[in-house]
Amino acid sequence: MLPDVSSATARRRLPSGPVNAPRVGETIFAGAVLILLASGLVPVLIAGGGEYSTDPVSLALQALGCLAATVRLIRSPGGLSRAVERLDPAALALLSLLLLSVAWSVDPLVTCRRVAAVIGATLFGLYLADRWPLEEQVWLVTRTLAVAAVASAAMALFLPGLGLENGAAWSGIFLTKNVLARLMTLGLLAAVVCASRPTWPAVLRGQAFACGLVCLVVLLQASSAFATLVAAAVLVTWVTVFVVSRTVYPLRQALVTLIVVALIGALVLVASSFSLLLDALGRDASLTGRLPLWNSVVQAISERPWFGYGYGAFWHGWEQPSTQVLLENPWGPPNSHNGLLETALDVGVFGVALWLLALLRPLVRGVRTALRSGDGATPWPLALVLLLIAYNVTEVTTMGNLLFWALFVSASSRQVQPAVAARTL
Repeated sequence: MLPDVSSATARRRLPSGPVNAPRVGETIFAGAVLILLASGLVPVLIAGGGEYSTDPVSLALQALGCLAATVRLIRSPGGLSRAVERLDPAALALLSLLLLSVAWSVDPLVTCRRVAAVIGATLFGLYLADRWPLEEQVWLVTRTLAVAAVASAAMALFLPGLGLENGAAWSGIFLTKNVLARLMTLGLLAAVVCASRPTWPAVLRGQAFACGLVCLVVLLQASSAFATLVAAAVLVTWVTVFVVSRTVYPLRQALVTLIVVALIGALVLVASSFSLLLDALGRDASLTGRLPLWNSVVQAISERPWFGYGYGAFWHGWEQPSTQVLLENPWGPPNSHNGLLETALDVGVFGVALWLLALLRPLVRGVRTALRSGDGATPWPLALVLLLIAYNVTEVTTMGNLLFWALFVSASSRQVQPAVAARTL
């Protein structure tokens, strides 16, 4: 009896995502919302450059973008149910804790506003996960940030009063050079993931390479030594996983052993030459005031260790409860400059545990997927989480940045169903 070729072919042609692929207009919409969530362009035009300020126009545009994405998700056949099924359990538990923190927050109104913003970014992330497969998500991020890089270069060159910070380093369409550098690092990483996609046509891989080159040039013009170091470290780590995943099993074991030994040696070298490294990067031994700040923040955490002060409610300038921290750090830190410490301030040790679990789950799944499949596109969640971990050492990048949170939700949600099927973590 001949095999049923038609049914086998039909099964192979079943789409893994939504039936209706996003069109050009929807792609432009998604890219625009990503820029809005990154606080791009609009705050610069309104504030005229300078320090970060949350202006009502940006907040309104972000809310409208997330609302439109949510409506599109609900109207998609089965879209809402797919989104709920794909939402990572650890991320859902963390969101629930943020919402519950309104009950014990020292400033319930601020916590409500901050939680509403995170929920909006979460819904936008779920919309991305429903409409774009992983390889298309990373391509969307690559093109969006390449456009942001070109716009930033134009702003810096032709409108230096808005596009330069302190008359020298590029800040582009963002309010500070550090924000620009962080996003260009993300764009460079996304472009490398796309350019290494073996099944893509050479034309698309060439376009990805060009996008990555543009992001790299703008990153260097932003003059952020830490961002350049993070970009190098994350790229080396990702390329290492990429190479190891394409080797045969005995050689793979040897490579893993060599990499572990090299990492240990690098850590010892960095520890023994830490002061010299800081001097080379133009940093002082206190990491530009961060070490004293972290000591003060740890003391504040010890006063409310279990559930924290409520999401986004701790920092009130010279008013309580952040008064003592600013007295000890008069340079006026806007946050803890550390993702783990900021989470502990917001929702205590329980929130930190959920936050770490939410990061570790896609990290482990990404490594397993890369080593099992050898697919150059599937490690996008792995690359994104590596970047988040690196940046959360000295910045607040996961929940404190709506763009990164939306991308994290989208990438990790796309992993959930395969991970459940394979019985992985």
